[in-house]
Amino acid sequence: MTLEVHQNKILELLMELELLMASIYQQMAQRYPDHADRYQALVSEEMEHAGWIEQLQSACLADQARFAEGRTRTYTISNMISFLQEFIQKLESGRLNELQALAAVADFENSLIERQVFQRFTGDTAEVDKILGRLEATQKQHTGRITTLLLQIRAAAATRGTP
Repeated sequence: MTLEVHQNKILELLMELELLMASIYQQMAQRYPDHADRYQALVSEEMEHAGWIEQLQSACLADQARFAEGRTRTYTISNMISFLQEFIQKLESGRLNELQALAAVADFENSLIERQVFQRFTGDTAEVDKILGRLEATQKQHTGRITTLLLQIRAAAATRGTP
């Protein structure tokens, strides 16, 4: 087995983080119907990311991949999860408009932990390398779509003169 206990916990927390992000985008799709289709696409991507982390975790346990957590710590991810849970409560209670919600989500998606976590894996099989390649490519596309939507909503808000 190539995963230490704390590394396995990090991967479990990262899957939870991806699923929480999916919940956030689901909530945004319901709250902001003008962009529901785009939020639903992000839900699917987050679910796919969680599945890939699970596959990579299994590959590590089967000694087909390695995970080097670097400076990633369980308490850091746990704090991010707590932050996202509070964020969901604000979203559900209607305390955020779409621009505020999407700006916060974009900041989170662009955070170092989210961007670099998948680069912490190395694979010993073609299948693992394929997953890692897809993850890297789709992660960039994913954050690009969020940034594009944020810029569109910001521009629309500026045109209407709303914050």
